[in-house]
Amino acid sequence: MGMLSRIIGGLSDQADPMVKKKEEEKEKDGKENKEGEQDERGKKKKIEKRKELALKEEEGAAKAKEK
Repeated sequence: MGMLSRIIGGLSDQADPMVKKKEEEKEKDGKENKEGEQDERGKKKKIEKRKELALKEEEGAAKAKEK
């Protein structure tokens, strides 16, 4: 029994670093995804602002023509 517990204990010690690496990779991927999502949101906001400015310019041009 003593040998068996040593073998099992040794295997679990070897498995821990592998598990930790996988968890770290998942965390990194999660952070990258979050940053990517933020970039997409920022791009969408910029596009919306540009559209709004274009509409305001068109309205201003239309008003100037009317006068």
